[in-house]
Amino acid sequence: MKGSGRALEKPRVVIDTNVAAIFWQGSARECLVRFARRQFQVCVTELVLEEYAETAWEVKLEENLPQNPQPWLNWISGRATIPAPVALAEPVSADPDDDKFIECALAASADYVVTRDRHLLRLEKPFGINVLDDRAFLRRLSRVKAR
Repeated sequence: MKGSGRALEKPRVVIDTNVAAIFWQGSARECLVRFARRQFQVCVTELVLEEYAETAWEVKLEENLPQNPQPWLNWISGRATIPAPVALAEPVSADPDDDKFIECALAASADYVVTRDRHLLRLEKPFGINVLDDRAFLRRLSRVKAR
């Protein structure tokens, strides 16, 4: 974890929508379970929350799913750290729509961005922030917890 004063703090994590959606299973679901168990702190900006909501409702309607995503959205927004956003001077991702996750990570002094997005994963460690897929993040989290 970053900084000497943060040694005892839980990792700060920005979770991309492609991992955070409530309807996903497997390692994406396990990330949410670990967040619920308070193994790390999720950080979101209003822009990230908006994308979570848009995606959750789109998936519900497109897949005709019975689950109402609103309680999940309320849970995330109630438990997450919501920093004031920072703007990048220029795009860092090949897909500028992905920059909101890097901006959020910078604003929150996050340790990780967790994503399945190839454009973000190619960045590897922008501004000193680890960009990992959900499986790699869970392995890293297990190693940190074991110490």
